Amino acid sequence: MDTKKLITYICAVVVTLTAIVLFIHNNGESRTDIAVPAGENTTTTNNFDYKIIHKVNENYNSNYLISPLSIGYAFSMLKEGAMEESKSQVEEVLNGYNAIRVNDVKDRIGVANALFINSKAKNDINKSYINTLKDNYGAEIIFDKFNGPKAVNEWVNDKTFKMIPKALNDLTPGTVVVLVNTVAINLEWEKEFDVNKTHSQEFTKVDGTKMNSAMMKASNSVNYIKSDKAQGIVKSYKTYDNSSNLEYIAILPNGDIKEYINNFNEEEFNKLLGSKRYADGEDLIVNYNLPKYTYDFEYQRIKSDLADLGMKDIFGPAANFKGISENLDLYVDEVIHKTHIEVEEKGTKAAAVTAITFKNAAVSMNDPEIINIDFDKPFIYIIKDVKYNNIWFFGVVYEPMKWENNN
Repeated sequence: MDTKKLITYICAVVVTLTAIVLFIHNNGESRTDIAVPAGENTTTTNNFDYKIIHKVNENYNSNYLISPLSIGYAFSMLKEGAMEESKSQVEEVLNGYNAIRVNDVKDRIGVANALFINSKAKNDINKSYINTLKDNYGAEIIFDKFNGPKAVNEWVNDKTFKMIPKALNDLTPGTVVVLVNTVAINLEWEKEFDVNKTHSQEFTKVDGTKMNSAMMKASNSVNYIKSDKAQGIVKSYKTYDNSSNLEYIAILPNGDIKEYINNFNEEEFNKLLGSKRYADGEDLIVNYNLPKYTYDFEYQRIKSDLADLGMKDIFGPAANFKGISENLDLYVDEVIHKTHIEVEEKGTKAAAVTAITFKNAAVSMNDPEIINIDFDKPFIYIIKDVKYNNIWFFGVVYEPMKWENNN
């Protein structure tokens, strides 16, 4: 075989193998690559995460969980349609927020965006805004009569692996647009807890009272972290592909937990992460007990907290969302943020939804706001992306699962 024929043959083999690999890859786990304007961020520079964490810490003394990733996505999409002072205020609070690119892994990891549009306003929403959300955020564009929240809730329930079945309690009359982001994970530990070692153990709450908690027991196969203010562990989840590298971090402050969170920032987080020592049972032994917990949370104060941070105009007649619609005088009516968490022997399930509803100021400014829910310590937990260090979930357990409720 001469050289020319040999080269032709090799090229044909390479093309065929490439096609086979792509076929296998694309017909495996479901993946949705969401491209975002921020591009590839390589380090955590999201000061917005800490702004939100500090605001929540001010007002909650019982179990809570927020997803800075979900809130950041939703308001990044909102920013695309804001103009003039409204845009400046949103940008100032977001502080250059970098929404990461996320690949879905079927039934394991999901980040989804949607723009729900009232069918009556179909021709009033700017095509350029719709295309920006589709192209840069992978958003689904859904037209609905808005007779109620059914369509939004069904979409959210599906995207959160059935963990948040009811995002909206209702859609108040005059709602024109609903922006929605969901984040969901269903991950198994790289090394599971032995269910036979789960036991009853006293857990001391902030006020000094004690309760019997369902405590999981394990040794080693974790990273030990420590700063001058706290210590903790980093526990790995299984990786389902190259893009699903998430980890669980439990942090136990040395002193008052609320004071610690109030001063928690990128410097402290990086100090903890930079201190990692792997417990292999030889050079370092780490025995740890982690309580099981599961709860739901609704961030009821998110609207007022965002206003406190500087997003003032978007909630009233001064709002400028001409980037979404040149024909309508849109303003933000409600901001909903709900989360769900389950931490047990096999792994972690968590989900978040952030929904932003818009109304037309020309129609009404007097519809009542309806918000219902409250929950009831003391360690912090974070679920983050290993590659970029973006915080997906940040929560505090003030009261874990009672032993008598352990299954």
